[in-house]
Amino acid sequence: MTNQFLRAAIGVLLLSSAAESQRPVDRALATLPRRDANTFWTDLNQSRPQAVPPEFKAAVLATLPAKGEVRNLKEPARRKLAAAQEILRMHQRDAVYEVKVIDVPDAFVGLHARSVILISETALNLLSAEELQASVAHEAGHEYVWAQYETARKAKDFERMQELEMFCDIVSVVTLRRARLDPSRMITSFEKLLRYTRERFGPHPNEAHYISAGERRKFIQTVITWAEGREQATAQ
Repeated sequence: MTNQFLRAAIGVLLLSSAAESQRPVDRALATLPRRDANTFWTDLNQSRPQAVPPEFKAAVLATLPAKGEVRNLKEPARRKLAAAQEILRMHQRDAVYEVKVIDVPDAFVGLHARSVILISETALNLLSAEELQASVAHEAGHEYVWAQYETARKAKDFERMQELEMFCDIVSVVTLRRARLDPSRMITSFEKLLRYTRERFGPHPNEAHYISAGERRKFIQTVITWAEGREQATAQ
């Protein structure tokens, strides 16, 4: 994806001194009024990254331990995974990503090596079908900013990572709306996963990758307002 598209879509590369003085959430919101959700979706389609080569995907899958993968899934788990595949199909990733359910304590959904969607069995049981779709749509968004996110992660540039995570939230909201689903499921999804983790394990180190839960809720609500074409609100 080009830097130009990132600037237009979310403003994460704004380099003016005024932009640098803003909070990450304000920078992320700054360009939303300049484009509508349909144009954003068109831009995503036109800027979709090239899929990883089959041999790379095979190598990634070969590194994953066989122990811990959950294979014998029952209903409604299978229905939830089928719903998640619908979202991947919208992003032309249903034949690119392998989806694996894993037995780990965390409530977790993540994109690994641009090749595998990893879903913990805990998260699969915890989330509704639409909430899982919201999380998977967010993870699909990561591929558009993969290189930028890896650079920020290695540099421990948490503010930059927060901006890119918000971009993925925008992708999720626009995707859900496009699928005629309730985009607020992005809110309930991340809140469920966060609450489960905090109650059992305390604050997770990855929380620094995101703005606060309260800010994130307000941010997503603002993006929903924008996506629905209503008057732009402001995330406080």
